[in-house]
Amino acid sequence: MALSSVLLYKGYTLWQGFLLTGFLFTCGRPHPFAPPTIELVPPNVTEGENVLLLVHNLPMNLQALFWYKGLAVLKEFEIAQHIRAIDSSVQGPAHSGREALFRNGSLMFYNVLWKDNGFYTLRTLTTDLKTQVAHVQLQVDTTLSTCCRDLTSAQVTIESMPRYVAEGGSVLLLVHNLPEDLRGFSWYKSLNSTDDFKIAEYSRDISFTVWGLAHSQRDTVYTNGSLLLQDVTNKDAGWYMLETFNRDWEIEKAYVQLHVNKPVTQPFVRLSDTTVTVQSSVVLTCFSADPGISTRWILNYKSLQLTERMKLSPTKCQLTIDPVRREDAGEYQSPIFGFKKHATPSKPTVELVPPMVAEEDNVLFLVRNLPEKLQGFAWHKGVLPLDHFKIASHAILINSSMLAHKYYGRATIYTNGSLLLQNVTQKDTGIYTLRTISADLRSEWAIMHLQVNSK
Repeated sequence: MALSSVLLYKGYTLWQGFLLTGFLFTCGRPHPFAPPTIELVPPNVTEGENVLLLVHNLPMNLQALFWYKGLAVLKEFEIAQHIRAIDSSVQGPAHSGREALFRNGSLMFYNVLWKDNGFYTLRTLTTDLKTQVAHVQLQVDTTLSTCCRDLTSAQVTIESMPRYVAEGGSVLLLVHNLPEDLRGFSWYKSLNSTDDFKIAEYSRDISFTVWGLAHSQRDTVYTNGSLLLQDVTNKDAGWYMLETFNRDWEIEKAYVQLHVNKPVTQPFVRLSDTTVTVQSSVVLTCFSADPGISTRWILNYKSLQLTERMKLSPTKCQLTIDPVRREDAGEYQSPIFGFKKHATPSKPTVELVPPMVAEEDNVLFLVRNLPEKLQGFAWHKGVLPLDHFKIASHAILINSSMLAHKYYGRATIYTNGSLLLQNVTQKDTGIYTLRTISADLRSEWAIMHLQVNSK
C-alpha cells in the first residue's frame, strides 16, 4: 500500500489535520476500452430505502443501453432501455414502477423491497454494433424491516478481502454462514455452474479437494469454504460463485465480484491553501502519472458524503469546499493498493488484507515465504513469545491447530501460516508476531502492526 499525503494545518480554530491520498485509483480519464462497471450507492440498502446502480465507463460511441432483471438479456426481463440518438427512454416488461433510468446509464430504485434481491444486467450497444455486458448483485437487508420472515438459517455470503486488489496482490474470498450439515462445496469462476468454469470441489466426508479446469495453481481452498487467490492478474477479475450442498443435497449459491486494478504510482496532492478557516474555501487537487483511472475521496475512513458546499470536477480529481465549516474537519484519505513488494525469499513476511481496518471489520494476516521444512508456527499478540499472549499455534507433523480460549469463534489459523481475525475492535490494535520453528529447531520471526480505526 502507498499513501500520498498532505497535511493542512490548523487555521484559527478549525483544522486538526487534513490527510489526502488517492483511493485504489488515481486521476485521469477513463480508458477508451475499459468495460462498463456498476457501483451500488449506497453499497448496503435496507427495505424502503433508495439505491442507485451507478454506471462507470460507458462507451464513448454508445448507441443504446438496456437494463435487465437477472442474468439473461431477454425482452421479458427488460426493465428499461435508453436510445442516445433521440435521448429517449422506454420502460420494459420487467419495470415495476419504482425504477428511473438516467441518460448516463445509471438506474435508480425507489423504495426497494425484499423481492428486488438478485442480479441486474446492463447491456450496452455501440454505433459499430459491439455489445458489452456488466452485472451487479443487489442484496436488500431486511433486518430493520417491520415485516418479519422466518428463516431456517442464515444465508451463505462471501466477503472479498480486500474489496479491491491490485495486480500481483492477494485476495481472500471469505465465506460466512456455511451450513452446519455441509456435505461439500464447489467454486466457479463464473455465474454458471459448468465444469469449464469449476475451480475446485471439496468433499467434507472424505476431506478431499478435486481441482477443476479453471484452477490456476494460485488458488487455495480452505475447509471453511473460503478461497484464497494469490498473485492475481487482470484475468482473475469478474464474478465467482460458491455452490454448497448439505446432507439432503439441497443446493445454495452465493456470489462475489472480484475487482482487480493495475498497480498505480503514488499520486501528488496539492492544496490551494495550507491554512483554512471557517467560511473560507479550499481546493484539493490530485495528480497522477497513471491514465485511465478515477479518484474516490474518503473522510475519517468513510466514503465522503458530498454536501451542497462541495463540488467535484468531472474526473473527480479536484474537490472544492466552499464555504468551509467546522464539520468538514477530519482526516481525508485513500489507500493505494498495487505496489508489489518482492520479499526476501529466506524469511516469512506478513501482509494485512485489507491494509486499513475499522471496528467490526475482518482482517487477514497473510503470510508469504513460509519455510518449507517446518515443525510448526504460532501467532502472539505483542512481541514476546509467551503462552499468555498466544493467539493460536499449528503443528505441521500432526496437522493440528490450537486456539487460545479468548479467541474462540473470532480467530482462524490456516496451514499456510495466515491468521484471520473477525469482528475486530480497537482493543485489537497493536503488534502481532508470527514465530516459525524449523525441523532443526531454528526460529524465525515476522512482525506486523495492526491499527483498528473507529467507525
